[in-house]
Amino acid sequence: MKFNPTWHLVDGCGACLVRQGGDPANIADRVAVIEKTPRVRTGPLPDDWTPGPKGINAQDEESRAWCERKLKSLGWTPESRG
Repeated sequence: MKFNPTWHLVDGCGACLVRQGGDPANIADRVAVIEKTPRVRTGPLPDDWTPGPKGINAQDEESRAWCERKLKSLGWTPESRG
């Protein structure tokens, strides 16, 4: 399972990572989301999200790093850049 390592600003207040080839506008393609609290998708159902520690906002580097570490711990790998 691969994810695009580029963060996308979405919904006017959040940021997300999407699965390889995914569309940030499609909620089903999102594998990590940050508004204030980061969340990572852990299953196929709409409620299958694991929250992380409360952050500041969608630009919070610690929240973004938590999402990327959590995705990798779940078997996701980032796409190559370039």
